[in-house]
Parts: sequence; C-alpha cells; structure tokens
Amino acid sequence: MKIMAQRFFMLSLVFVLATVIWVLIFVDEPLPFFARNAQMSGFFIESLLTTSYNLVGIVVALVLARLYHGWRQVSWSQILSTALLAFTGIALFMVAFGSFKATLGMVWPFYADDIFAEMDRWMLFGQEAWVIAHQLIPELGAKWIDLIYGRMWISLVFLFPFFLFLFDKDKVRIARYILLYFAAFFLVGNILALVFLSVGPVYYDTYYGANLYANLPAALDKSGVSASFIGNVQSILGEALFANDSKLGSDVAAFPSVHVSTIMVVALYAVERSRVLGFAMAILVAAILFLSVYTGYHWLVDGLASILIMIAVNAWLKRSQIVTRLAK
Repeated sequence: MKIMAQRFFMLSLVFVLATVIWVLIFVDEPLPFFARNAQMSGFFIESLLTTSYNLVGIVVALVLARLYHGWRQVSWSQILSTALLAFTGIALFMVAFGSFKATLGMVWPFYADDIFAEMDRWMLFGQEAWVIAHQLIPELGAKWIDLIYGRMWISLVFLFPFFLFLFDKDKVRIARYILLYFAAFFLVGNILALVFLSVGPVYYDTYYGANLYANLPAALDKSGVSASFIGNVQSILGEALFANDSKLGSDVAAFPSVHVSTIMVVALYAVERSRVLGFAMAILVAAILFLSVYTGYHWLVDGLASILIMIAVNAWLKRSQIVTRLAK
C-alpha cells in the first residue's frame, strides 16, 4: 500500500524535475511562470480537499481502508502516510502537467485544427459535431454541465490514485494503473498535444482569423455552457491564449482530449474490478465525450482518439516488463 504510493510520489517528483528543465528552455521568465502554475494547482487541490462531499468521502475511505486491510494489521500511521503520499504526489503531478502544457504554444504555433475538423466532417457525413450535439440537447443547463464535466470528472480523476493505493492489494495492477495514469496526462495531454497542436472549435475563429464557427457562441449561450463554471474557465483560458504572455503561457490544447483520456483510466480500472461499476463508468465516459464536443472545447476526433490510445496503452502495459519492475 504505502510502497506503491511512495513510487507514485517519486515518479511525480521526476515529472516535476523534467518539467523544470523543459520550462527553462522555452520560458523567458520561468519564476513567475512557475508561481502562476503552482498557485493554480494549489487552489485546485485545496478545492478538491475542502469540497464537502469529497472531504466526507476521503474520511470515510480512510476508515474503510483500515477495515479492508485489517484493523489490527494496518495502523492509522500507515493509512494516513499513504494518503499523504498520494495527495502530495497528485499536487506535484498537477504542477508538472499544467506547467508543461502551458508551454506548448511557445514551442510552435497551433496548426492542426483544419485536419481534425475535416476528420469530424468525414465521420459525420459533412456535419459539424458541435452542431449535432446542440441539436440533440439545445439547452442542457449550467448545473448539469458543471456537475458532469466539472465536479464528477475532477473528483473521480484526481482522487483515483488515493483510492487505488488504499483499496487495491494487487501491486502489479497498481503499478500498471500508475503508468496508465501518467500516460493519460503526460503522453496524451503533453506530448501528443504538442505534436498535434490545436485550439479546438471554440477558439478557432479568433485564433485563425476565420468566421467558420460564428454560430457557436450563441449555441454555448443558449445551452448554458457560457453561464457555467466550465464556461468561465473557457473564457480565462481564451484570455491567456490570446494574451501571448510568457509569464502565463496557455493551457489550451484540444487534441487529444485529457478529459476523456483520464476518465478512461478510471473506467478501465472499474471494468476490471466490477461489471456494475464498469457499466456506470462507460456511461460516464460517453457523457464526458459528448460534453467535450458540446462545450466547444474539442473536435469529436479528440475524444475518440483518447479512448483508443488509452485502450492501446493499457493493452501494451499488460505485457510490459516495466510494470513488473515498478511493482517489485
């Protein structure tokens, strides 16, 4: 239990150190840049841990974890130290991921949106994915958007390592999902996002000086996206994208979808542990995929690619000796 949490923490620390080197190469003023990203990550972690339902869930999980492992076999110090390592690792991980992602637009310009837009139209017989999504549900409402694409996603994805270390006794499986978790963020959200740098439909017209998605803002207003917390974040990200400020960077990168890749990690794990949980998570993955398009953040291909990538990485990890070494 604690050993695997320690290894997660060490991998997160390595990720931070690698990101520091990366940022020093591409950012002119790295200290304000890191301060901004550390502050954002700190606020995010604080919100995660102080939200009432998350806090209650964490406390209950700590008690259940001791019962699960045997009240006399595992002490409170072991349980709490495991939890502390998990949350510290998550915090470090978020700083590294966010800082790396914020540099992507400094490496080279966004360029790949036309490719993904055309792929969407090819798959949908000439139609735009966001148009179909809003035709299906014209007015979803801010409450549901924030609940599913915001709070549910945040809680499940960022508390996943915590629950993994406390409630799984299979070290090989834990090791595989630690690596899959890293792949969902670093491989998908940093490396592939850099290779296929794209802004997504919501920022397309402003970034490229076009008028192809002029009707999208009205659809976002009508549907409740603009009035939601997700819509507010969208505005903030857009301001950073177009500010061209090296102290801030930009967290925009559409392909592949990190929302979908990360929830896929949780879903794949759920499928292995319980058919009922697996079915529920499959529905949630579909909802997150739908909302990634509905909010205007992503092309449809962004989410579909994330699903296929995570399935492929998981299949490879099942046969990889890296997992075995990490579990020893």
